Amino acid sequence: MTVVAPGESPVAWGAPLEVGPAEPGDGPARRKSDRRRRPPLEVFAAAIGLLLPIAFVTSLDSAPWSLRAAILLVVAGVGLPVLLAQVRGPRPLAARAAVAFLAAGALSALLSQNHTTAVFGLYNQGTGLLFMTALAGAWAIGRSLRPEARPLLEAALIVGILINVAVALLAATVGLTSISSDLVDASGRASGLSGNPVHLAALGILALALIVPRLAKSAAAWALPVAAVAAATQLSGTRVALVVMAAMAVWAARRHGLRVAAILAVLLVLGLALGSAIGGAPNGSATTRSGSLGSWRNRPATWLTARSSIVNHPVLGVGPGQFRTATSATHPVSVALTEGPDALFSDAHNLFVEYATTTGALGLGALVIWLVAAIRPARGWLLVGALGVLVIHLLEPQSVVTTPLAFLALGASAPLATASGRRGVGYRVATWSCLVLAVLAGSVFLVGEYQAHQAQLDLSPGPAAQADRLLPPWSRTAALLARVWTFQGISNHHDQADYQRSRAWRVDALQRDSTDPALWNDLAQFDATIGKDPKAAETEFTTALRLNPTSALAMTGLAHLAGDRCDIDRQKYWQQRADQVSPPLAAPPVPSGLANQQPATLTCAGPAPG
Repeated sequence: MTVVAPGESPVAWGAPLEVGPAEPGDGPARRKSDRRRRPPLEVFAAAIGLLLPIAFVTSLDSAPWSLRAAILLVVAGVGLPVLLAQVRGPRPLAARAAVAFLAAGALSALLSQNHTTAVFGLYNQGTGLLFMTALAGAWAIGRSLRPEARPLLEAALIVGILINVAVALLAATVGLTSISSDLVDASGRASGLSGNPVHLAALGILALALIVPRLAKSAAAWALPVAAVAAATQLSGTRVALVVMAAMAVWAARRHGLRVAAILAVLLVLGLALGSAIGGAPNGSATTRSGSLGSWRNRPATWLTARSSIVNHPVLGVGPGQFRTATSATHPVSVALTEGPDALFSDAHNLFVEYATTTGALGLGALVIWLVAAIRPARGWLLVGALGVLVIHLLEPQSVVTTPLAFLALGASAPLATASGRRGVGYRVATWSCLVLAVLAGSVFLVGEYQAHQAQLDLSPGPAAQADRLLPPWSRTAALLARVWTFQGISNHHDQADYQRSRAWRVDALQRDSTDPALWNDLAQFDATIGKDPKAAETEFTTALRLNPTSALAMTGLAHLAGDRCDIDRQKYWQQRADQVSPPLAAPPVPSGLANQQPATLTCAGPAPG
């Protein structure tokens, strides 16, 4: 067995390399022949590195998420047999800890109250058990790469991420909202092809780590990519990325000298200035937002909401992908005032709090052992990039693009342990079986996502029903069918049969995920307006408020119901509570002649006529 670190020969770091006489057949011809015989797993790893940063398809229901979720199914199918083979290979501790992490997640999912979320994750996030398997598979695939294959992976990552960065800069410069509104977020911060500004910044950190050693060799060739990454990070408004960039410049000084670090620092400053000049969201740049502490405080406040869930489910947690379920009932007012009263954190924005809540002490312990065992022997700038993304994961959410790439890079930065012998027939059968199943599942998923997108465009029942049949039983597709049948009812002159179908699908959505306050608010609003059932609406608003005590939608709905029955005291009570978590916009200045007038009072109009 030979253990070789990335980019090294089997000698100690810093020792002079003694080159012996050339072997027969050495030379360009032999290296070219080796490239032609590149193992499929190495090509697959490079394909992951290239495709995940740019997998953005507007004809699917979630342009930045759907295709990536399907790709991760294939990553899980390919990587799981590789991981299991590494359990009995050299340096097995990390692989065994990864398997223990998956076992804890599987047991937690089995005992979870919502198996759909536990296995598949929430729609448009997908951080359930399958996501955990993809992370372990990506790491195992990276660990299987030969040292001479790592430059191909690095090149694929750099190309894919720079394409993403270029799209982000183009969207901020000329505007590409006609193509997709997902290229920038609601506040105008750049997202690129990542779907979220913080994911764009995390990808930039990974690319920057891989560019630094190339910058040391040719500053002129790599100056523009470094500046572009910095500009995109500035436009993303991700403050923690600035800290990681500064740390990377310090590390560059240690590894490549002060000259390279100075060049890197100058290019980063120029890139940040370029991002500020381009514009983007008002007060939304990374350097501008770094002076704001409001949203920084939201992270610890959100983490503290998980205390009761961790105490009540200490061993296995509440199930993968269910942080929102575990914490929404203790949503703090301080977070509601900055993030929105009905905006709940579906991810802990901290990797360790997330898995402590969702997979308990067993899952968290296995994750920590896995990371420590994987990081300790790793070397090189792939490790720096992986650690940079993981540092961002201490304050930002996981995603189907950044987290798998971080684990892939972490695996590729570890020493390669090779052992003699061939894989058995059973291993090859298991590998091909997992791959075929993953490709089939991913294909079905993509067809379902296409149908869901078509249903969103024309609100027709056929594509919506097809999407519901093909996709996992998420509440999302049932809610889509509810919207479709509401539209059909309005189009058919308030057809009561269509309205009944619409309400039935809303109830079905709640049966799939009864812990989502947004679904309860939606059903309550339907019953209060179209359904003309105020008693049911009041019960549903109250349930939504129990699941999210800061829900302004529920409070405002209860205020309207109280006004309809002329209960002015309750109407005033609920409106005041709603104003506490969602202050009304400032009123325009009052003309001087009206300054002494009494403020308007709540009045009772009675229920609206049928």
